[in-house]
Amino acid sequence: MQVLGTRRGGLITLALAAVALVVLAAFAVWQVVERPSVDTPLPTPGSAVSERTPQIAFSVPDSERLGDLTVRIDGDDVTGTARGAGDTVVVTPPAALKDGTHRVDVSFSSSNVFARSVSRSWEFDVDTTAPALAVSSPEPGDLRARRAVKFAGTAEAGATVTVAYEGGSRDATANADGAWEAIAKLPEGRVRATVSAADGAGNTARKLRRVVVDTTAPDLAISSPTGGDQITETD
Repeated sequence: MQVLGTRRGGLITLALAAVALVVLAAFAVWQVVERPSVDTPLPTPGSAVSERTPQIAFSVPDSERLGDLTVRIDGDDVTGTARGAGDTVVVTPPAALKDGTHRVDVSFSSSNVFARSVSRSWEFDVDTTAPALAVSSPEPGDLRARRAVKFAGTAEAGATVTVAYEGGSRDATANADGAWEAIAKLPEGRVRATVSAADGAGNTARKLRRVVVDTTAPDLAISSPTGGDQITETD
């Protein structure tokens, strides 16, 4: 009986240990799955915005309590302006940001055993200046005998250049040196084309070009000599 009791007790102990291991493993998996993080930062890392007071926001798990939350913009503590709504935290810059690169640092403590402290940093650019834009071809008022007209010039590197006219548009991208060109198939007659450039922040610049497209051959009539005339003089 003593042997059987000891064996039974050992089995119970093993069973309890197995259950404990299963519970511990489940807890560990749950902690890993629920590990808090700073997600969907705004403005998007590496992006450019055209506002001096952009919305700065990020999200964390809805159930996560943000202990010791700290938010800094360019090293300045702006935690006092943070406002939460569900899993989103919105921060308002205390003053208008200057053109250039800005850095956001977010950190907070957590009860998660695998992430006692959570942090994330990202940078974005503020750009409120309209991109440079120049149109070298065609010249204002050019007369063209073909509908396909090449527009060319320079703009801010990487800017999207659009040539818009009645009935259509053509896009081009300024290369690293700023050069761009686009072939536009213009309608017949006097054409008013608008050339615009948009940079990564959404700033735009515009130029106007008026071009005359005439692909119709001129009328020509010969009144003399008439058909079949006998010519007796050379001049």
